[in-house]
Amino acid sequence: MNRSNRPSSFTTYLTLYPSKLAVNTITSNLLWLYLVTSICGVEETGLTSGDDFFLVEEIKALLSAVFSKLTRVDLNEEIPGLTSFLDFFSNFVDHFMGVSYGDELFQNFVLMPMQRQQNVEYRRLVWGEKSAALRVLTLRTTPFMSNLLGEREVDDEMLKLYRHALQSGVVRADRQPVLYKIAVHHLDLESRDGKIDQ
Repeated sequence: MNRSNRPSSFTTYLTLYPSKLAVNTITSNLLWLYLVTSICGVEETGLTSGDDFFLVEEIKALLSAVFSKLTRVDLNEEIPGLTSFLDFFSNFVDHFMGVSYGDELFQNFVLMPMQRQQNVEYRRLVWGEKSAALRVLTLRTTPFMSNLLGEREVDDEMLKLYRHALQSGVVRADRQPVLYKIAVHHLDLESRDGKIDQ
């Protein structure tokens, strides 16, 4: 379906009936369909219209509508249709690096699995193997900042990655305020706890 054929009233429909269970279900399903087809590389399905599909107004409205609900998803639980969320997230980050155009909503979706309550492997992926993504994560704030901070990071590898990102200048306060706060927060807590233990 090309963009000119998409219903122009879909965003209006969501606005008029935001509390309908059907709309929530459709929204969630369309988001999942979008993520799987556009980000996981299933480009020949006819369901996507290019790598920048997420910038289409109607799709962006759907992503915004379900974003707050997805921040509460426990990614440690099995997700139907995915054999490995880590592989999915790795593809997602690659897609982000390629076509994000600095989009703030897209950046928030990348940060979402990096919350402290999620598995540390998602944080390791972005701060380590996919560290090139750090340069593009330039958000000044995020709705779940407290979940990115929280209690001290106890994973030694993550602490090394935070330290390296700051010392190498890959992450800077003026360029990536959210990432800078995350790294400094956990390294400060580690330093304080180390002094108490001595």
